[in-house]
Amino acid sequence: TIAGKSPESPNAALAKRELVREAALAICKLGEPGRAADVLGMVRRYHGRQHAGQFPPAIARDLYSKHCQRGGRVLDPCAGWGGRLIGWLCAQLGGNYLGFDASAESVKSAERMIADLGIEGARVVHGAYEDQRLEAESFDFAFTSPPYFNLETYSQDGEQSTVRYPSYRKWCDGVMRPFIANTLRAIEP
Repeated sequence: TIAGKSPESPNAALAKRELVREAALAICKLGEPGRAADVLGMVRRYHGRQHAGQFPPAIARDLYSKHCQRGGRVLDPCAGWGGRLIGWLCAQLGGNYLGFDASAESVKSAERMIADLGIEGARVVHGAYEDQRLEAESFDFAFTSPPYFNLETYSQDGEQSTVRYPSYRKWCDGVMRPFIANTLRAIEP
């Protein structure tokens, strides 16, 4: 905590539009590859909020900048709190970003972030990625941070993989195998 402020959930911090806008704009201004702190890390540092995850948008920005064409189509099967979305925004390549997430709360936060920051070409959909039927070769680049079975619990939504597949074997067969197959089919060779 900072100055006696109690940490709150990442989604609660994202609900505070002025904090998200301030942090995202600060990241985009930094510019040098590898030096930008992640959005919620900045929110936490300046406003005493809990850190959302371990995925810095600066890494996503650098990977998009190196491996994506201007106007490309990016797929993020596990959009989470929006670190890769912010990285896509900061790469300033345009095109389209499509994320999926099984947490309704995370999707609502991402939708608010997209609206508040005026991010064009981005969308995050609520649903289990392993159930999605994407058009073959409809994306140029896929980048995500998949779930690690039951090491992290994001919510108890019925779409959550560990709620649907409580044993590791069922999770591998029901989540990871379709996850990989869907992604390979959706990426243009």
